[in-house]
Amino acid sequence: MSFEGEGGSMRRGRNIYGMQMARATYDGVKKHLKGKRPFNLTRSSYAGIQRYSAVWKGDN
Repeated sequence: MSFEGEGGSMRRGRNIYGMQMARATYDGVKKHLKGKRPFNLTRSSYAGIQRYSAVWKGDN
């Protein structure tokens, strides 16, 4: 895996995977909606995800 041009293991990057998936979804939907604010709900989170998605905490 590559993290900002540096090599790395999946163990190093596993925590940011969910945030980057949320970011890609947010950016794609925002482009499709032509400036409207998208709503994205995810089960996976990491620090900073609040910029791109709401986090579902389960059925508890």
